[in-house]
Amino acid sequence: MTDAQTFYLLLASFYLYECLGFAPHGARAFVGMGGNRWRWREPAFHLSGAHKDVFCAPVIPWPGIITVFPPSETSSTKHSPFALRHLQKRSQILGKITAPLRRSGLIVFLHYFVVLPYVYHFHYGSLWIFAAILAGEFLAVITGIRFYFLHRRLFPDLKGERRLETFFTAFFPWHAMRASDLIVKRMTANWLPLVCLVSDSRSRANSRELARLWRKAAYDGTSDELKELTALAGIDPSPWNLPPDLEADQQYCPVCHTIYEEGPGTCADCRKVPLTRPSS
Repeated sequence: MTDAQTFYLLLASFYLYECLGFAPHGARAFVGMGGNRWRWREPAFHLSGAHKDVFCAPVIPWPGIITVFPPSETSSTKHSPFALRHLQKRSQILGKITAPLRRSGLIVFLHYFVVLPYVYHFHYGSLWIFAAILAGEFLAVITGIRFYFLHRRLFPDLKGERRLETFFTAFFPWHAMRASDLIVKRMTANWLPLVCLVSDSRSRANSRELARLWRKAAYDGTSDELKELTALAGIDPSPWNLPPDLEADQQYCPVCHTIYEEGPGTCADCRKVPLTRPSS
């Protein structure tokens, strides 16, 4: 393996690690496109020993952004029309103020994964290599400066975090590519995951998760607030109660609609909810 191959193997490994988000089991993640639409993201995998779910952000830094919420109950906060309007407004603000930083991350990404390999392949041994390396570092420093001033404007009291993250952004290109992630995480910390779900009910992933939460709330007898929220969003939940298509001798979980053959009696994923049949 050549030095260049080793460098890009390490660069790709560090960058992919930057794309990962670790959260306690049961956390909720959403991917947005810088606007009002937030779509449910399933965990990439689960670390059973650490009891962590691992989520993967969009690999390309632009335009997708990801936010991860800690585990929470379905009906933990009173929802109102204000919550939906607040999410729409905050989403637009978030997309607008992070756009320059995300564009800078995309430029750094393209420079290190497209421009620099091209220069290395066609101009190996020339001064173009050093010029390309210096240009990459210059782009990372510019991204770090943008991060510093945006972070200072939004979170003026977090001086220690700002200095450390600015240093990482300016001198580690894989960190510069994802420089906006910390801003997004801070700004979405107080958002309501359920409101993010209903904000884009046309998404299959959102609709599927909403249906599961609806059935779980109905099963637990805590569906009042979820009914209110879906009504405010103009969503018809009646199809969510329909049973799945079953073959003979099959059962299903009334919450997650996982289909089982004869035998287990309870659902393995829904805290051992008893299985049922459409006729029962």
